[in-house]
Amino acid sequence: MLENVETIFDNRETMLKHLKKKSYIENMKEFRDIYGHYFDEMFTYLESSNDKDLAIKELSNDFTSKIKVRFANRFGKVWGKTQADINLFMVFYVFPAILLVENPLAENLCDAICLAWEDFFPGNKIRYTTYEQLLPKFREKIFGIF
Repeated sequence: MLENVETIFDNRETMLKHLKKKSYIENMKEFRDIYGHYFDEMFTYLESSNDKDLAIKELSNDFTSKIKVRFANRFGKVWGKTQADINLFMVFYVFPAILLVENPLAENLCDAICLAWEDFFPGNKIRYTTYEQLLPKFREKIFGIF
């Protein structure tokens, strides 16, 4: 299930740097073009399951555990800056990309990932938002210059 899904975080530093509306739109399009198959795979798995609630829980735990393994040190801890970056990346890119699939189970999956995230990364309670809600929050220009 979701083999190599942790690679969605490979360009996180670049994608989080100097975010403005235009760069966010471009980054999200590229993110969905490159990694959209993971989100399609998630919903294909959920749709094929007889027990949707169990499948959502399994999927969210599998996803979150792979992220934890990717970023944790040998003691199972994630460095503070890295944790902040992956939390932000989840909110800016992963959750909006899941919700853009427009599947009726998308919000349930996001809720489950939030709960799993808190279990796998204690003290890191994250929430999600949609692309449509997030996009207007970005500035077109900084100080009217860029």
